[in-house]
Amino acid sequence: MAKKRDHLVKEMRELACCRQPGSRFFTIRELMKRFSVSQLLVYKALDQLKADGLLVTHDGNELYVTEESALRQHLRLPSILVAIPHWKSWVTDQVIRLVAEPKPLCPGYRTELIEYDPLKAVPDVLPIEREKAVGAVLFASGAPLTPEDIARMTEFSRQFTFTVIGQHLEDFGIPSVGVDDAFAANLAMNHLIRGGHRKIGILYCEPHSRVMELRCRSAVDYARLHEVEVDLIDCGIRAGEPANAKTYDRMRGVIRRGFDFTALLGLSGEPLLSAVEALEQAGIDIPGKLSVAAIAAEQLTARHDPPIDTVGVLMERQLRTALQMVTPNAVPVLSGVIRPELFRFGSVQNLNSKQGETK
Repeated sequence: MAKKRDHLVKEMRELACCRQPGSRFFTIRELMKRFSVSQLLVYKALDQLKADGLLVTHDGNELYVTEESALRQHLRLPSILVAIPHWKSWVTDQVIRLVAEPKPLCPGYRTELIEYDPLKAVPDVLPIEREKAVGAVLFASGAPLTPEDIARMTEFSRQFTFTVIGQHLEDFGIPSVGVDDAFAANLAMNHLIRGGHRKIGILYCEPHSRVMELRCRSAVDYARLHEVEVDLIDCGIRAGEPANAKTYDRMRGVIRRGFDFTALLGLSGEPLLSAVEALEQAGIDIPGKLSVAAIAAEQLTARHDPPIDTVGVLMERQLRTALQMVTPNAVPVLSGVIRPELFRFGSVQNLNSKQGETK
């Protein structure tokens, strides 16, 4: 309890020190929701901030920031912002966990998490002055990029060091970090083809974006190069739509229609698992009746039952690479390309050995 309280006091002290003296502070309910803690814990943390002279109660129970907070503002470490889309996913949960770790991701700097509207490709503004920000890492939401989005990111890059994860934007002069998506698709298809699969379903289960298009095109081209048939299954997902639910429904339709591919490659992880759920409910055993692989976060697919063979996107490595790129005094680079790795968990059947047994 004491450890949780101390952490909450630290977080709330940061909130108080970045607000104008005399401004109203957050309510008890707002603080409980923001930090996902109990009312009792919030009360204890507030008592400490009042004792420190950072907050005062006026007008009944309303809390206000004091002049003392302004005096402490200059003592706050400069920050690096990590902006993520405001939605629930395994990737955003992982980022939140990494940022919240006691050991700082960037020694000498605070790492501040910022959430933005997932229907937008880029946040309208970033709290640069309020958070004393010296750099920012933006996780792309998957929403289609417009010329205005590119212009806004270019402006951010002029203001401080700035990097995007999840989009390849080097052509626009915007620093970015990501896996080698063409290689990831080739590696996944090679894994299936080496297993003797000659017709492969490719599940396009994310909104259309530069990254997803590159994965899809590379997978199809690799199959053609090896004279392997593909069945492209586009789930028709748009930015902001529930990808998991739409993928589940699309896969149920494929099952009702019938299919003759022996392996399925999901271009993204979480929605693919919804497709796997539909397959299991239809009595389609993995890998007995259908082999399945994914390009995804390897920790996510490893925990599934059954675990899914995965070309891992190594999200933690992407984040740490991006943070290194935006840390002041880092050597300026336009891109950080992460080479993906294949993780075998047993969801791909080797048809070559099966054919050998029947001869």
